[in-house]
Amino acid sequence: MRESLSILIPGSPPAELGKTRTHHWARRRAWDNAYELALLLWQDAVNVALLRHARGLYVLPWSMVDITITQFWCGTPLDRGNLIARCEAHTDAAQVEGGSRRWPKRGAGIIQHDGPDVVLSLTTAYERVAHRQDAAVRITITRRLPSAAAEIRGLVPDFTGELSTEEYLRELRGN
Repeated sequence: MRESLSILIPGSPPAELGKTRTHHWARRRAWDNAYELALLLWQDAVNVALLRHARGLYVLPWSMVDITITQFWCGTPLDRGNLIARCEAHTDAAQVEGGSRRWPKRGAGIIQHDGPDVVLSLTTAYERVAHRQDAAVRITITRRLPSAAAEIRGLVPDFTGELSTEEYLRELRGN
């Protein structure tokens, strides 16, 4: 069973977040606005997931995830680098503590941080839409469970708050 959470952000990501020549405070204001919007959307997604899965399957934060950013575009799509850069504030809002070292902010608590040991893959996808008002960005965070063979051999460390080996094997077998 794959667990995932996703948010849909209307419109295109802020242009100020992708340009290097934008004034510092204009970029900071755009980053703050994008972060606050994404934080509300992530918190709502977590609340809906917790209501659906009252059995406690959503133990947060997740320790290994895949992130997919899908742009629904009309006109000219953003290239991969700009799409990832413009959505940085949205993915930072999913962390336990987002923001920067200078201005730390409380996050939604879905992932511990966005380092390479937690975010195993970051992919982008594009879908064309007919009208500009349908343009949006969907960010999906999917939890990746370690393989049962690696866990049995002890290759995967024991993550705090995660399923134990026995619980994981039970879930895998469907018992």
